[in-house]
Amino acid sequence: MPKVTVLMPIYNTDENMLRETINSILGQTFRDFEFLIINDASSKPLAQVVAEFDDPRIVYVENDKNLGIAETSNKGISLAKGEYIARQDHDDVSLAERLEKQVAFLDAYPEYGVVGCQVLCFPKGKKICVPCDDEDIKIRTVVEGAGICHPAAMIRKSVLLENNIKYHDEYRYAEDYQLWVELLNKTKFCNLPELLFKYRWFGGNTSLTTGNLQAVNGTKAKLNAVKEVLPDASDVDLALFAKMYAKQKFSLSEMQQMYGLLAGAEVMENWKKEVLKRWLWRALRQTKAKYKKLAPLWKGSKLQPNWLEKLKLRWRKF
Repeated sequence: MPKVTVLMPIYNTDENMLRETINSILGQTFRDFEFLIINDASSKPLAQVVAEFDDPRIVYVENDKNLGIAETSNKGISLAKGEYIARQDHDDVSLAERLEKQVAFLDAYPEYGVVGCQVLCFPKGKKICVPCDDEDIKIRTVVEGAGICHPAAMIRKSVLLENNIKYHDEYRYAEDYQLWVELLNKTKFCNLPELLFKYRWFGGNTSLTTGNLQAVNGTKAKLNAVKEVLPDASDVDLALFAKMYAKQKFSLSEMQQMYGLLAGAEVMENWKKEVLKRWLWRALRQTKAKYKKLAPLWKGSKLQPNWLEKLKLRWRKF
């Protein structure tokens, strides 16, 4: 059995980009892998492109009909023979040592279920810096957005199977973010400090062409992240978070409600305590009330803003 399954769904990919991506995987310094390529009923002749590569590690599968990225990925997980699953998008590039370094990490640290790396956005040449530490990754995932670049990630397959975690089409175009949300309380995350992946940024990116649906489903996933930190949050509470993520202004009464929720939350993990503080600061910045009406909220509370935050609140403009 191969140690790793490199899982790559493809759909109407630019043929030259696909060739570059396949070459980047076949050229890895780590050799013990199967390369599972699943064609999601493309209208382009991508089977011919894959057939150009005479490598026994390639396992080529075609869907009878278009299933979408979530269901195709789930199909890939069920077919995967590897202990680890390395995600790969059909137009990105993995640098030669990516698999070697990620396998070495997961072998050395069995308590970790996901490992990513630093990413270069090309052809712009801009580096995407992601946090390395488990707690920092989880804080970023909950407060801002995904703390690990999904196509650059390697996942311990047993973590998915044992927790019955999979991709969900109802979060289409944000299904990768929802996957990280479901894993927040199930395993540990790491991003290696090395640059091992190149993410192609161009006009045809899914993130650039799916617009509103990705935003809507991304917000749904963020509210699920809220429930991972605050499992007892009510629908009324979640409506406040939805307003916060939509960058809408809070009334003083809404801020009081949010403050009561956050100040009264009982969380044990340090990363969740930091999330509460960051949520509070964000909500305060979005509140229309003046400083003198906000100050009584945190008197004697464990969630007091620091002196710099207080100064910013005094001098902010609406």
